[in-house]
Amino acid sequence: MFTRAAFPPRLAFLIGGSEGIGLATARELARTGCTVVLFGRSEAKLRAALASLPATGGSRNAAHTGAGDPEDLTPGGGPEVPRAEARDREDLTPGGRPDAPRAEAANPEDVTTGVGPSTVASHAGRQPRDVGHSSPAPAPAHAAHVLDVRDRTLTEEVLARAVAEQGTPDLVLVTAGYARAAWLGEDAQGLAEDMIAVDLLGSINAARAVVPALRAAGGGRLVLTSSLAGLVAVPGYTAYSAAKFGVIGFADALRREVRRDGIRVSVLCPPNTTTPGFAAENVDKPAEVLASEEKVRTLPPEDVAAALLRALPRSPRLIVPGADSRLAALAVRLFPWIGDVALRRK
Repeated sequence: MFTRAAFPPRLAFLIGGSEGIGLATARELARTGCTVVLFGRSEAKLRAALASLPATGGSRNAAHTGAGDPEDLTPGGGPEVPRAEARDREDLTPGGRPDAPRAEAANPEDVTTGVGPSTVASHAGRQPRDVGHSSPAPAPAHAAHVLDVRDRTLTEEVLARAVAEQGTPDLVLVTAGYARAAWLGEDAQGLAEDMIAVDLLGSINAARAVVPALRAAGGGRLVLTSSLAGLVAVPGYTAYSAAKFGVIGFADALRREVRRDGIRVSVLCPPNTTTPGFAAENVDKPAEVLASEEKVRTLPPEDVAAALLRALPRSPRLIVPGADSRLAALAVRLFPWIGDVALRRK
């Protein structure tokens, strides 16, 4: 029996939750009393994201550097986190990898592309029931961990640590990913490989890391993020569409594997979303790609988060925010020639 699907959840992990859709969802969940644990590349962004969340009423949000007591997580508060590797930088520029190009090409998401140990975390996990007191334990604090989802070993280590410290989540939302538009052959060297590493392999790494804990706890919800471009292939987004179609295929297979364990797997497929990286993505986007994207309405991340949370109690296979996005996806699925006519390069 699926017993851990109560909604709203008590504890949620948001991988790619430092901004954009992930952070908008975290804020909505926090308003319901849910404790949220954020994962992302940038410690500074994670600190700012935590400071923006409604309090849980439990212990304060905190940073843990691995070298002492937790520090208060406020913007600019707490010590700087020592970086473990020389390649862990704020700016990822070689190979066409700019600093977190987080626009969902059709849907901006948060990119967790830093490298290093999990360094930002709450000191408060789920509180055990104290049989000596009649009052309930306070809710645990929101928390955050630095994470690069491209690194399988690191992802497994960080998420295992988060489960040990904060508890097993009822909901895991993976929004880590980014998009860059370019015609095939004109894309920067390494760009396609990195998008696939973050958008597709990052989702696989995250799922692989959390499924054992969900299974051991008797179930839960896992939501991966694809895109409208994962349902409707868009010229100029060849690598991105490949990655996002791959997310849906992976999620479909995984859903059939883990349903017996009480785990429900859904895929979020947003259209263009106005996250922080969206304007940056548009700077060098081919004009024809920009024109094709205007056929579907762009949404704010708060609308995407609201659509996700409305749909989650039903645990649907796909969650497609926006009526026009749903219509476009349905039309192309039923009549593929519509996409060929509407989206072909002139």
